[in-house]
Amino acid sequence: MHLSALLTFPALAVACWGARSPINDASARTMARAGMVEEGRIREHVRKGGVWRDSVVHAMLDREWAAQQG
Repeated sequence: MHLSALLTFPALAVACWGARSPINDASARTMARAGMVEEGRIREHVRKGGVWRDSVVHAMLDREWAAQQG
């Protein structure tokens, strides 16, 4: 996550976001450690194995990333 933020924010100065499965607790912890905030859920966003699944979206704004960098 840190490398992708380093590449995203200086070049684009916007927001970095990612999506995960609601049952993927490891990804939730990783995104939280990176400073990303859970923004919400996209219902029935991905079809996998013939079943529609939700996605949980996390994001970090450029100013939040800059504050982490000191």
